[in-house]
Amino acid sequence: MTDSGCPSSEWLQAFAEGKLAGRAYEEVAAHVERCASCQDRLDEHKPTPDGLMAALQQLGKTNLTPPWALPNPGDDADKVSRADPTLPGSDPEMPAPEGFELVEVIAQGGMGVVWLARDTQLGRYVAIKTLLPSKRQRADLLERFLEEARLTAQLQHPGIPPVYQMGVWADGRPFLVMKLVRGQTLQQLLRSRTDPRDRWAFFLQVFEQVCQAVGYAHSHRVIHRDLKPGNIMVGSHGEVQVMDWGLAKVLGDVATPVQVAAARAEATMTAIHGAEWRSQTQAGAVMGTPAYMAPEQAAGQVHLVDARSDVFGLGAILCQILTGQPPYIADDPEEARLKALRWEIDDAYNRLARCQAEPEIVQLCKWCLAYRPAHRPADATVVAQEISRIRHTAEERARQAELQRSQTLVRLQEAKRRRRLLWAMSSIIILVLVIALGLVSWQMQRALQAEQTARANEEQARLAERQAAENLQLALAEREAKEAAWVQEKQAHASARQARDQALEALRLLTHDIVDQQLVKQPELTQQQRAFLQSLVVHYEQLAQVAAGDSEGLVIRAEGYYQAARLRYLLGELDEAELLYRQALEALRRAEPQLSEGSRVQRQAAHIWHNLGILLRRAGRLPEADEAHRQAVAIARQLVSQHPEQSGHYLVLANVLNSLANFLEDQGRSAEAERTYLEAITLLRQVADQHAAPLEVQEHLAMLLNNLANLLDETGRPREALESYRQAIAAIEKLAQMNPQRPDLQQQLGQRCSNLAAVHGKLGEHTQAEAAYRRALATFRLLVNDYPGHAEYRQDLALCLNGYANWLLQRGQWELAESTFTEAAAIYEQYLLKRFPKHLQWRQELAMCYANLGVLCRQRSRLSEAEEYYRKCLDLLHQLARECPDHAGVQKDLGRAHYNMAVCLAARKRLPEARMACTEAVIAYQHLTQTAPRYAEIRSMLGRCWLLLGNIESDLGHMTESLACYIRGVRVLQRVVETAPDDASVQGILADAYSAVGERVSVLGRSDEAEAYLLKSLACARSWNTHQADPGFRAYLIAGILAKLAAVHQRANNWGRAYSYLEQAAEEVHRALQAAPSKAEYRQRYGQVFTAWILTSARLGKHEAALDQARRLENAGWGTGPDAYEAARALAHCLAIIEQEAALAREEKQNIRSSYEREILRLLRKTVDTGLPDRRYLEDDAFAPLFQHPEFIKLRQCLPKAPPDA
Repeated sequence: MTDSGCPSSEWLQAFAEGKLAGRAYEEVAAHVERCASCQDRLDEHKPTPDGLMAALQQLGKTNLTPPWALPNPGDDADKVSRADPTLPGSDPEMPAPEGFELVEVIAQGGMGVVWLARDTQLGRYVAIKTLLPSKRQRADLLERFLEEARLTAQLQHPGIPPVYQMGVWADGRPFLVMKLVRGQTLQQLLRSRTDPRDRWAFFLQVFEQVCQAVGYAHSHRVIHRDLKPGNIMVGSHGEVQVMDWGLAKVLGDVATPVQVAAARAEATMTAIHGAEWRSQTQAGAVMGTPAYMAPEQAAGQVHLVDARSDVFGLGAILCQILTGQPPYIADDPEEARLKALRWEIDDAYNRLARCQAEPEIVQLCKWCLAYRPAHRPADATVVAQEISRIRHTAEERARQAELQRSQTLVRLQEAKRRRRLLWAMSSIIILVLVIALGLVSWQMQRALQAEQTARANEEQARLAERQAAENLQLALAEREAKEAAWVQEKQAHASARQARDQALEALRLLTHDIVDQQLVKQPELTQQQRAFLQSLVVHYEQLAQVAAGDSEGLVIRAEGYYQAARLRYLLGELDEAELLYRQALEALRRAEPQLSEGSRVQRQAAHIWHNLGILLRRAGRLPEADEAHRQAVAIARQLVSQHPEQSGHYLVLANVLNSLANFLEDQGRSAEAERTYLEAITLLRQVADQHAAPLEVQEHLAMLLNNLANLLDETGRPREALESYRQAIAAIEKLAQMNPQRPDLQQQLGQRCSNLAAVHGKLGEHTQAEAAYRRALATFRLLVNDYPGHAEYRQDLALCLNGYANWLLQRGQWELAESTFTEAAAIYEQYLLKRFPKHLQWRQELAMCYANLGVLCRQRSRLSEAEEYYRKCLDLLHQLARECPDHAGVQKDLGRAHYNMAVCLAARKRLPEARMACTEAVIAYQHLTQTAPRYAEIRSMLGRCWLLLGNIESDLGHMTESLACYIRGVRVLQRVVETAPDDASVQGILADAYSAVGERVSVLGRSDEAEAYLLKSLACARSWNTHQADPGFRAYLIAGILAKLAAVHQRANNWGRAYSYLEQAAEEVHRALQAAPSKAEYRQRYGQVFTAWILTSARLGKHEAALDQARRLENAGWGTGPDAYEAARALAHCLAIIEQEAALAREEKQNIRSSYEREILRLLRKTVDTGLPDRRYLEDDAFAPLFQHPEFIKLRQCLPKAPPDA
């Protein structure tokens, strides 16, 4: 290695020639990969086309036909003449390879051409692929051709065309002889459809075969990198071939010297222009075809491209099968690439939603098209298995449907047969009746004849009468016995009902006294306690099962199921709890028609739907949770409309409205949530006006006011939120004083105080904020001590600690903030998530604790720790996003986490990774602004993301892209300020954004435009009601903007305007230092402003002013040594300016120069006397005009020489 740490030329030469091995090879390869200078040097040692031809000959071995062994052009002139000389890439003088007859060119791309040829020995037709003549000297393309030959030789699969032979044309171009697939490309077949829904079954079968072929390649660690319908051939007999492996790559292989030398060139394949640009590939910008490209591929992140990038391509093909178009539709390839880079997938998702395909297939397509590789299937085999499962499931459903249809037809035939039999039987019955009528007539004749016999038996009839009387007595006795039995049965039913009611009451008492009053106070449930809860569940379920089927029994059954569900929910058994809730609803549905007054059933049903909605929300099943909450609201509305005189029904409606509003707020549907809160508040205020407001009404009203205040704060209206919080606290304080035995009221008071503190902090009212935080924390700690088993009290404490720590962080109290964040995280890790490991909200809150710890570490310059915390945060949030992809709160936190990670990576100079993280943040917030347009915080963060992306692009040297990002950020922030003028933080961000845009525009020479942006920045900064802990911050910010304005006019040689701005900047920065004299960045800006002011004064000939400004810089008041040196250095720069003044007479110029020199030497003597370390400070080029001055020479000699390592 050289002194600079780079390999020597000899080492690079050996590396390029493949002579290094083992650790030496790995070290040089790792260095070259990250060193741009060595990559440029390695270009000098890249293998020549001749070297690659040698490699091709070595690969081809016996199958290779060397150039000198090819037949003479004249020998096969008749064969060659059959090729059309006008075809692109054809050469009428080019002989066919030995054993083959060229027929015609059948395909041509940006780099190669494919011939139809006939094998003269076997009589079969084959395809011969070679490079275009113009590309034969391209070493990188020859390397790719060699790599394609290697790869296709390894991949022996029916879906991948085999290579029969390899050779070299006479002009040195290599060729491959491959299987000829007769048929059409998938692209041609898809375009031939009149409707995108045509022949889905056929195309899905083709897609499955493609996935199997690509999956086989993935199993051999080979990726294709250019999957698209144009590279898939469908034969005339249905065979499917994945073609064109020219861009394929083996994962995990050690790169060859050519590959290392061409690492940057590897990301240089793009779609060509023209009508077919979406499906063709050539050299240009990024490897692959943009319309089907994964984001990491579009970004040129070659090291990130793996099997999951191919999976994205498969998803793009499936998207075209289902919708008729690829994911990205654009007018040119660069636009498509930018869409792929930014993952602008919404249009594709909308088309998929409308395509009417099986939901499982659409979901598979979206899974493949996920932005992050980690969120896609692992490889094509997984996709093949999934599409196979979906197809087989659909086929099974079709078979079942056909079976049912057949069974229905059989039943219809059987019914017809029965109807025919019925008609036949009816005829028989009529015949029987006719015969019976004849028999009756015959019997009547017999009865007349028997009358005489009856008279003769009169005595016997009297005996029968007496027997009947005796039988009557027996019947009466039987009836009395039955009545007695009925009475006994009624008494038994009453006893059973009484026993049931007693059992239910006993279970209620056990639940209240033991579960609610004792078990929740335990830090953890023991096995015995859990067993007790399980026994209660069993008793409730048994009670529900034995309840009678009448209306009362069904209501009891519903209560049994409801209580059992509540206990199972407490145990974390969500699936079992859901089933019991639904059984309770079914019992109520059956009971309602049997009850004359159904309000009791409706009220209970509203409660059950409400609890079911909470359960589904916790389980992450958000659409079902939405439906459950709305069912509860609909039932409660019906209750109020049917019984407006009962105030209790209003409470039920207000409670379910509150839960629905909470759910809507979490989903980012803020406008709906606000309307729902206001409806509930209006409802309860009407109840309070019309009835003597009971305790419950006041309590619910306080809760709703607090929730509305939370929403107002989230949507950028802190002043309105402050008023709602105050109303809520006043109401809850009164209730808590009246009911000191109720811990839940204390809990609500603590929550309100914590929320109030956060808004005070946001508005800069720090004294009020600290008082409110301390009150809230004291309340929660007391509740946790009294009720250690109550998880919600611990959650409230953790949330309050997190908010308090954020406030401390903003105030610069680092150590206390860190210990507070750590305490909050420990509550989630060591208690809450141990008890409920799948709890979505608690995992989300823990992720935010990690994010806040990351911010703190980053601000303390502990960047590796910060990155570790950010990754823990992202891991949790990505897990939640997979479970609940539509959860707006999770998406918002995910966007913020990506933003934080981007800031951290940019600070660590890992700019490509930072750009990727910031792009993910932009995508997340752009999606959220569409679903939650009223959230000022979300739009503010989107603006900040654009500004950060602009900074990263600028650091990467992409100035045009940087400026575009800044302008987009400014536009977003302008809209935020218009809709949320009370949000002071946005004003500061916007001021910084205007300033950044102005600075970039100025560098591009657009002075007027730059000044306009900087003046907007200045206006924002001056109107900004900043709540920073440091009161000098705004003055510091304004001084920086004024200095930038001065710089704009300096570039335009408008020194008078520059002087005016610098004069104002000097006053502002002086004000900042008076407020915070120890701030290093304020002192640095002071020196920068005064140095620029001194130079501008000299330019204007204001030499006395320049000398006076130097003395002000010298005597700023925080240490004379360094400041005197900076003043001397600024004046030394003025000496060159004086020499350039042609208008000054020689004597006058000399006098001015002498006054400057005297002042410079005085300042330097002061600097030396106060401890200037060594001579190097006086060897600065600024002092060059004084190097020969005798006094300056003496000052230099007074100082020691600089140490060698200085």
